[in-house]
Amino acid sequence: MAPAQDQALTALVLLGICATAVYVFVLWVMEAPRTVNPWGKDIDEVVNRDDAIPVCHHCFTPQPHNGWFCPECGAIVGAYCNYMPYLYIFSEGEVLRAGVTERMRRVPLIVIGYIAVSIGMFAAAAPIYWFFLFKNLTRSPYAPAIPTPPTIDKAGEETVPSCPVAAGSTEIKTVKKCKWCGGEYSDEVKQCPIDGNPLV
Repeated sequence: MAPAQDQALTALVLLGICATAVYVFVLWVMEAPRTVNPWGKDIDEVVNRDDAIPVCHHCFTPQPHNGWFCPECGAIVGAYCNYMPYLYIFSEGEVLRAGVTERMRRVPLIVIGYIAVSIGMFAAAAPIYWFFLFKNLTRSPYAPAIPTPPTIDKAGEETVPSCPVAAGSTEIKTVKKCKWCGGEYSDEVKQCPIDGNPLV
């Protein structure tokens, strides 16, 4: 057999092995049991009820309407907005604006994602966006926790995470407010317990 035929045969065998491995992996994923991660079964049942009302991903305001934007904070909240030819631009703008204006976790994958998306969207103007992105990263001295949405108790009522109260105090003076979630907290609290933003 000629060397060229040997190489072609070897390539075909390797291609067959790779295709078989991919096929076995796909079968394994399809047969795996479905879980309700990242939350428990009770929350999954409440979320999928027929009378469940969606909430805004930014401010957790209930959204009983069929609109495209949250009337409270202006975030895009429609069910299919990311697929609609005109409205998906607002979703992209919201993500890119969050990179330069909101507190964010310093995770390398997030920063690389912002850099890659900005190259694709801004091309030559991407360095201007990077300037504001890294400026925002330098003023975020901590990695805030992921915002925790309101939980639903057994009676079906929403409960918002409460403000931590200093030991021995029985009264809370609501003198500070979080610009992001709108919650009011006592003077002793420096950061919002929901999203980690500084209180004003």
